[in-house]
Amino acid sequence: MKFSAVWFYQEMARRAGAQRMQEWIDKAGYGNGDMGGGIDQFWLSGKLRISAAGQIAFLRRLAHGTLAFSERAQEAVRRITIVDAAPAYVLHGKTGWAPKDDTNGAVDLGWYVGWVERGGRRWFYALNIDMPNGGDDAPKRQLIANSLLERVGALPPVK
Repeated sequence: MKFSAVWFYQEMARRAGAQRMQEWIDKAGYGNGDMGGGIDQFWLSGKLRISAAGQIAFLRRLAHGTLAFSERAQEAVRRITIVDAAPAYVLHGKTGWAPKDDTNGAVDLGWYVGWVERGGRRWFYALNIDMPNGGDDAPKRQLIANSLLERVGALPPVK
């Protein structure tokens, strides 16, 4: 999760197969549920789409343990999405990257989604940005999100 090893996720999807993957997407109620574009591309350059509001709704269900998966599976995902933890807070996050569609001249789209637990509260976030410079822009996803989370009091100020 931490390093977004796309090749690994693609191999897992191929091994699971289209029918099983579709069942899981439907069970999760994730986005438009459209797996068009191929078993190992549907979430990258295929037809699967989700809005920022849809991401937040999904993350809330994950954080509260109300997805249609076992509590053990949900807890495992909550653990592996921790990107930073300190005595005062826990930051969960996952990056994403949708490559540009050369047919319409669009730029790459970068995602960073997750939540912060601090002081008995949770703040959820879903950021997506245009990345005209591809990989050079990728680190901006987390920098922007963390800055905004600090501004609203979800994360303590960086010293």
